[in-house]
Amino acid sequence: MAEEKKEEPKKKKIDPLFLGALIFSIINLLGLVAGLFVIYQNTLGYIPPLILEEELRKVSQALERSPSSEKKGSTNSEFPVFDELMIQLDPFTANLDGQPQRVIQIKINLKVLDEKTYDEVLDPLRLPKIRDAIIKLIQKTHFDQIESLQGKLFFKDQIIGSINPLLDQGVVRDVYFSELVVQ
Repeated sequence: MAEEKKEEPKKKKIDPLFLGALIFSIINLLGLVAGLFVIYQNTLGYIPPLILEEELRKVSQALERSPSSEKKGSTNSEFPVFDELMIQLDPFTANLDGQPQRVIQIKINLKVLDEKTYDEVLDPLRLPKIRDAIIKLIQKTHFDQIESLQGKLFFKDQIIGSINPLLDQGVVRDVYFSELVVQ
């Protein structure tokens, strides 16, 4: 009997250039996905402001046109000039959320639009509610969330968003940190 030769399948050789290009493409794709994830993670939870500056200008212009404003000698400008007042709150010291436990000391200044808001924020019955809302917000915040500049800006928006619903008529326009220490 004649021995039959079994043909062994030929092994395909992988081109090293193709293999290098494939690995390089996979690494680039993973880097792109990781970058997009980091960007997405840092923008999670963004809530746009409830009151826009354009709406405030419309309200201010309507108030300027009212008969009571004519007595005060108001000016008819396209964009009203707001009286911006600053309120310096007492310093806050609170624990940040997460592990390891960190303590934050922060001094907050609020920019308000007018004297009504100034009086409303400093009202002895309302100020403890405002401070409590800020402390609750601080205690829900992780250090990673406020470490970056974008995180600090988002944290300022959150503070404004937690204060403005507590006010009846006034609006807090901006928040400034005069001191921010995390230990």
